[in-house]
Amino acid sequence: AAHQDKLFVAVTAPPLVANGTDPAAAANARAFNDWLVNDWLDGYPYANVAVFDFFDVLTSNAGSVDSNDLGQAAGNHHRWWDGAVQHSQTVNSNVSAYGSDAWDSHPTAAGNQKATGELVPLLNVFYHRWRGDAPAATATPTPTSTSTTATATPTATAVAVGGSAQRLQPADLIYLGAFRLPDVPGDDEHSWKWANRASALTCFPEGDPAGPSDGYPGSLFGTGHDWHQWVSEVTIPAPVDSPIKDLADLNSATTLQDFADIRGGLFGEMEMPRVGLAYLPPMGAQTSGDAPPGRLYFAWAPHLDGGATAPSHGWSELDLAYPQSAGAWRISDYWNYVTGDYLFDIPQTWADTYVAGRSLATGRYRDGGQGAEGPALFAIAPWVEGNPPAADATLPATPLLLYSAVTDAEQHPLDDYHHSDEWTGAAWLTAGDKSAVVFVGAKGTGDCWYGCADGTRWEPPYPPECPDGSERGWWSSGFVGQMLFYDPADLAAVAQGTMASWQPQPYATLDLDDHLYHVTSAQQKYHLAAAAFDRARGLLYVLEPLADDDKPLVHVWRIAAAPVAIIAALDADAVRLSWTHDPIHVSYKVWREPTPYFEPTAPELAQVTSPPWQYDDRHVRGDPDVNLYYLVGGVRADAAIDLSNRVGEFDFALTGASPPSGTTCYVRTDGGSAEQCTGLANAAYSGSGLAQPCAWDHPFRALPPDGSPRIAGGDTLIIGPGSYRMGYGAPGADACEMDYPWGCHMPPIPSGPDPAHLTRILGAGWRAGCADPPELWGTERADVILNLAGSSNVEVACLEITDHAACVEFHTGGLACERDTYPFGDWAAAGLYAEDSANVHLQDLNIHGLASAGVHAGRLTDWSVEDVQVVGNGWVGWDGDIDGDDSNAGTLTFRRWTVAWNGCGETYPGGEPTGCWAQSAGGYGDGVGTGATGGDWIIEDSEFLHNTSDGLDLLYHTLGGAITLNRVRAEGNAGNQVKVTGQTAITSSVLVGDCAYFDGQPFTYNVDPCRALGNTLEVVYTGGEHVSIVNTTFYGQGDGLVGAGPREGYSCNGAETLTGRNNVFLGDQDYFDPGDVTFLFYQEGCGGLTFQGDYGIAFDVKNTAAPWVSPAYPSAHNLLADPQLAGPFAGDSYGMELTASSPAIDVGDPAACPAQDIRGVPRPVDGDGDGVAVCDMGAYEWWSPTVWAYLSVVMRGY
Repeated sequence: AAHQDKLFVAVTAPPLVANGTDPAAAANARAFNDWLVNDWLDGYPYANVAVFDFFDVLTSNAGSVDSNDLGQAAGNHHRWWDGAVQHSQTVNSNVSAYGSDAWDSHPTAAGNQKATGELVPLLNVFYHRWRGDAPAATATPTPTSTSTTATATPTATAVAVGGSAQRLQPADLIYLGAFRLPDVPGDDEHSWKWANRASALTCFPEGDPAGPSDGYPGSLFGTGHDWHQWVSEVTIPAPVDSPIKDLADLNSATTLQDFADIRGGLFGEMEMPRVGLAYLPPMGAQTSGDAPPGRLYFAWAPHLDGGATAPSHGWSELDLAYPQSAGAWRISDYWNYVTGDYLFDIPQTWADTYVAGRSLATGRYRDGGQGAEGPALFAIAPWVEGNPPAADATLPATPLLLYSAVTDAEQHPLDDYHHSDEWTGAAWLTAGDKSAVVFVGAKGTGDCWYGCADGTRWEPPYPPECPDGSERGWWSSGFVGQMLFYDPADLAAVAQGTMASWQPQPYATLDLDDHLYHVTSAQQKYHLAAAAFDRARGLLYVLEPLADDDKPLVHVWRIAAAPVAIIAALDADAVRLSWTHDPIHVSYKVWREPTPYFEPTAPELAQVTSPPWQYDDRHVRGDPDVNLYYLVGGVRADAAIDLSNRVGEFDFALTGASPPSGTTCYVRTDGGSAEQCTGLANAAYSGSGLAQPCAWDHPFRALPPDGSPRIAGGDTLIIGPGSYRMGYGAPGADACEMDYPWGCHMPPIPSGPDPAHLTRILGAGWRAGCADPPELWGTERADVILNLAGSSNVEVACLEITDHAACVEFHTGGLACERDTYPFGDWAAAGLYAEDSANVHLQDLNIHGLASAGVHAGRLTDWSVEDVQVVGNGWVGWDGDIDGDDSNAGTLTFRRWTVAWNGCGETYPGGEPTGCWAQSAGGYGDGVGTGATGGDWIIEDSEFLHNTSDGLDLLYHTLGGAITLNRVRAEGNAGNQVKVTGQTAITSSVLVGDCAYFDGQPFTYNVDPCRALGNTLEVVYTGGEHVSIVNTTFYGQGDGLVGAGPREGYSCNGAETLTGRNNVFLGDQDYFDPGDVTFLFYQEGCGGLTFQGDYGIAFDVKNTAAPWVSPAYPSAHNLLADPQLAGPFAGDSYGMELTASSPAIDVGDPAACPAQDIRGVPRPVDGDGDGVAVCDMGAYEWWSPTVWAYLSVVMRGY
């Protein structure tokens, strides 16, 4: 009742499946939800609260979990029906009619479609009744009787998300990237530089008139080093969103006006002053003939002022060399703790309406609640009191936001208030008719205390100083860079006296840390500093302190000018977008992608050139598990484009659009044969009857060996938990012959119709973390378990693929599989086979223990592999060498890919390595190997461990494309850890060349240690390529760490390069010559190729100077010293992390520093405690919990 400006819709909890509840509990749930709908709001006089009975809607269907009763007269419904709201129950059921399976209460797509079809029209009714204009014909669509979709076309206003339709939402802020501030010569005495906590920022829209036409005109005024906070003016370059947060990717501003002191002697010395700046055009008696026009308004107030209402505000001209400053003035009788910081302009129309034209906002937040327990805000108009007002004048002020102080008897704080909160910048954002007042800063989380970072409370007996050396102050367990959103309507109510100053609360928040470059620990303070808004162009600028060495970065967001609403599904294959037309736009472009935050590229999906301003997308993807993201750009007359907000996800499973284009079939262990069951229902076979609505009992029913598939391209096959024998003797293998059981395997999976309509083979838990994948185990010498020969547009997910034998095909050490006489045993040669296959996605597969290969696949195009393990396969892990041409093309993406213990048998059922062998005994043993191939290989967050030959062998990558290795660990492989040919970038990786790992191990049969001399990394050229290695840690006991040369049959042409930054090189005794050590770098056949590696550390290696490396070790930035890694240097996993005393800490090249280390820990961290965070050398950024607590103060140094 206190928030009539907001519409609240309560959605009841959905029902559980019968196995998930009991009759009494289900009946109680029904009774409670009936009470919510029918009785809860009795006597409530307002129309801003409504209820939707999600429970009731999901308790009836049209005969199965995959067929709904949307639009049918009978059934259980909560909907708009025959001109009225109908809440009905004709089916006596209190349990879910749409469970995903017998134990999973999550609704099927059909259930979600019914709920959406009934909710959307009701939302229209709720909305219009709240607005006072319902019922309305346009808001009450007639439901259509269909089991797949509902036709509903509510008006655009009906789909406004949350509360007031005039509010800007966090989704309306589109992150554009960041830019750097200029390097300015100066000294600490005068602080003529951008450094430390630059505290104030404002935008001058008319600045930099001669600047480039890059879409970012205007300039910024801001304060520099916070000791004195002089003011400078800089250009606004185009921001860049660097995917790896690489400062080198960013553009830099240039100086327009040098740093100057604009205070004019108005203020004395201040300890830790708080500063605000705001530009306003000429106001009151100020003339527009000024050059440049307008004024810079400023606020200066000390950190501690003992409760003063001292003069704190003034203004200056924009010419910093002749500022002609005026002031200082008090803000009514308010304490500086609530007035003396951020400044920004208020939209003039709003100011004229609510605060007598006072269009300058001022305020402050002071930690500890000493001024207010939350941000404060006031409206002022200095120009009304004179031009300028007299010195020491008191300016009238209208409070807009003021919470209680900690000393007040009655407490009214900000919601979730912490004394340690920091709100350091603010702006009034507008876009069309939408607006918000935002505050930026760091929000405290968890516990809050006064004392030290380590949790020490400052209370009697008072310790003399913090134990960890950090500053004493207000602390929380954690801090989050955050933006608070306030409704200007609430502030208007405060100004008009209809709401108390402490009543407004944020209606939304936006966490910003994902965009920041220098969040080094969970407990770090000072995530953000000041903010400035270019209202004319909808651009928000926010400072991140100390993100560029000791300089701040400027982050930029665009405020969506033309918000877009997804209206509804029009039919089974369409969706309507609608948006508000801005007269500055002559047309609109529409883009659509399956991933959020994409950058628009040509060609666009559509262009709308005349009213109505909407677009009907009639070719949407019909997959219930795929979200689509739309982007609309308004095209101006000069061809400039204003991008809308990302309109969010359009999730077909939730919004009533079409189901997948194909059929969904089910397999479960208690199912039936193809004659007994249709396969179209996720239900057990009852034991009698034919063509029953139940699941099949085996994947061979869908894909019968030597038979025609019962599923078609674009269908989905969901396999329930359990174990399925794959091969001769399995259910559905009736056509197989005992004479050649190796051919008893599924036919190729039918290709999906196109990349938008995939054929999917899924374990039942594929969308819930795949905790219990079904096991497909090969038997009787089956050639393959999964067959993707010629299969394209396919997804395979959540399966365990293995066999039930420890044998290895052709093994020479007593583990050979039976190949000559039936029965052959419970073994299969390969887990997955593919050829001539494009657009395939593998997810959550565990392929292990096969007699020959885990994966045998070549001639692939555009594959993606995520969370896949290929472990313990007898010959090879991933074998890309198939019959005929092998070459792959397109982009081959592997993330969280584990390839380990290949070249070893795997005991059954123990799953332990056994009989490990390699080429010395007639085996093979690569983790990954290919034939001649091309393609762009992207491998991230992956491991290649303890394979009996090479770990990752891309030696044959000779046919074009590039190789990218990010956060890769290769260790314990008996040959080279990694081999690459061609253009390659290796970043944040660990390559541990303990190539003699298999020597003397109980599971080793015959492995040749340090094969091919055991170089840790082998870099190979076909002519002219560039290879870069950044923040990677090497160890080796073979001949060397990095070897290079031309590929056989190719030659170097002199243009080849090998560069490195921030690497750690640790050698050891050469396995083949204990009197020698491993080399750092060696090459043959590439002329004068030198490893150009700087900011590195090397130890126990040779070849550390010319002609091998440049610059030499030691030199200005290269160290020849023990990197002091953690160890141990033995066993299954070498300890390659830095220790606290490592000389590699905080000495890396900041320009090359990746955004995170191999573990995903943000970098850089101030590891040496000198207050400056610098990238460490190697793959690991050193930190400890103690250091992180210390850094949150010392790095910021205040």
